[in-house]
Amino acid sequence: MNKKYKVEWAAVAEVDLKQIIDYIAIDSPGNALQIPENVRQKASGLYALPERGRIIPELHGQGRRDK
Repeated sequence: MNKKYKVEWAAVAEVDLKQIIDYIAIDSPGNALQIPENVRQKASGLYALPERGRIIPELHGQGRRDK
């Protein structure tokens, strides 16, 4: 059985996502509504394969580190 991991969203990531959605909504409200679902779908794969991505350098100050 594959181990499942918990995916945690950094506060700054949540703020960034909201700003991205707001920006896209200015010109394309329909596309902006699809963004959260697309991001959640992509991020859901991290539950099983957490090391497929990387921790961005900006998060090092929040206690997050690459291996």
